[in-house]
Formats: sequence, C-alpha cells, structure tokens
Amino acid sequence: MSVIALVLLYSHIQILSFSFLLICASLILAFSPHLFISIGFWLSISGVYFIYLFLHYSSYASQKHWTKILNLTVLLNITLFFNMLPLAHLFFPTFSPLSLLSIPLSILFAPFFVLVILLHLLGMGGVLDEWLMKVYDTPFRIYEFSTPYWFAIIYIFISLIAMRYRNAYFLLLGLGGLFFMWMGVRFALEG
Repeated sequence: MSVIALVLLYSHIQILSFSFLLICASLILAFSPHLFISIGFWLSISGVYFIYLFLHYSSYASQKHWTKILNLTVLLNITLFFNMLPLAHLFFPTFSPLSLLSIPLSILFAPFFVLVILLHLLGMGGVLDEWLMKVYDTPFRIYEFSTPYWFAIIYIFISLIAMRYRNAYFLLLGLGGLFFMWMGVRFALEG
C-alpha cells in the first residue's frame, strides 16, 4: 500500500481517500488473490477504512496544534476501538471488560517500543521483563461472545453509507458503543 501511495502521491492523486483504499485493496487482491479469504486482510482494510472515516469527519482547521495531536492519539484510538469491535468479534469471540485497556495501551505502545529498543541497544533489554511477566500472569475472566450475523450485515451496510452521510458515521459509533455495553452486560450476567 505504501508503494502505491508514493506512486499516486507523485502523480498528484489524493491518497487519503476512499477511492485510494479501494484501488489499493483491488491491486493487492489482483497480485495476491489468496488474500481474498484472509481474515487479517479484511480486518486491516476495515481498520484503514475506519481511520479514513474518522479523518473524513474530523475538522482540524480551527484547532491548535496540541489539539490535533490529542485528536489523533486519543479520539482516533477510541473511535477505532468501537468501530472495529463488532467486526473483530465476528471472527474472534473472546471478550473481557479489560479490552477497554487496549485504547490507552495502543497510545502508549509507540513510546514503549522506542524505550525497549533503546534499552536493548544499551544492553539492558531485560529491565522490564519482570514487570511484563507480572502483567501477563495477571488472571482475568473472559467470555466468548460472537457478533450475530444479522448485526454484522447491518453494521457493514451502515459502515459503507457512512462514507456519504455524517449521521450514519455517528450511528456507527453509537452501535459500536452499544455493542460493547451489550457484551459487558452479558459478561456481568454470566459471572
């Protein structure tokens, strides 16, 4: 996708557009048709699509620089979490209310990754191992919850019309939030 983006950028074609995403996905499938049945491929395309939707409906013109950074790091991660939730649970049903921690963890991952690389370069790569092992060994309850097919079809349809209609995008965010609350209620009742 990056190579295609560079070619289009030098051709003065807008790369942050839905048509660019469609062109990239089509070309990737043309060169690697086996990806048509890849769950990871479709979830990746969906993630980029939801990022484009966020950028499409976000206004940065009147915002100061620090507000733009806040929007891109916090709001984007929150909206992407709720947008991807019903699609991810269509294939991966494991749920825990702790999954909400993925929002701040995804924000903290970039500086943490740089820190770990620096520690390894300084020969101190194992400094955080004990702390990380405590986090990995922390027990938590999980629940198996799959997205119902009827809901997935409606959700995908609303996702597609959200390109054109702002209200459909906000409905999409609301459905993602309601989906999370529905799973949380089911989790509480099961426990």
